[in-house]
Amino acid sequence: LGRPGERDELYHRLTEFLLLPQATGMYRHWLGELRRRASFWAGLKLGTPRAFRNPPQCRDWINDQAVRHVGPEAEERSRQWLRSLAYHWMQGLLQDLGFGTDNELGRVGEPALARDLTDILMWYLEPARIGWLKRRHLAARRKGEPLQLPQRRDLVRLFESRATRAATRGREITSALHRWLIHETSSNR
Repeated sequence: LGRPGERDELYHRLTEFLLLPQATGMYRHWLGELRRRASFWAGLKLGTPRAFRNPPQCRDWINDQAVRHVGPEAEERSRQWLRSLAYHWMQGLLQDLGFGTDNELGRVGEPALARDLTDILMWYLEPARIGWLKRRHLAARRKGEPLQLPQRRDLVRLFESRATRAATRGREITSALHRWLIHETSSNR
């Protein structure tokens, strides 16, 4: 599991790792594996058929479920706003871990760590988003009212209601990256 280190130890591990000639391919492979596990988890939570739990098919299935409940505009709006909130949260976490605009990786943006890790985090937020959209749909139907498009503040409330779980998942994701980097940089010395 590694040892507790300095605030910017993850940054130094990633910098060291990126010096390897095969680093980009290895990182993409690791990211793909993490994405597969996260999509499988989301698919399991949402009851997707087992054959649809790989990332592309699971993403399509989730989006189709959301569109069925609230339509394409509300689905896209809710997904984009929730992703935006998750991205800003992940950026803050990465800054706390030493990735900022004052260092080379923060300025270059390769790999796009905040974007990549947010993609993983979003899988863990999807069950909450789909459940929320479904409840909105059922409530509007029960009241006999037209379904209103979600507002940004609605998604902020949804994200904040899941803030503790999202933070736990976000730290698990960065910890998984850190453990993997420790393994990869130690074995390549």
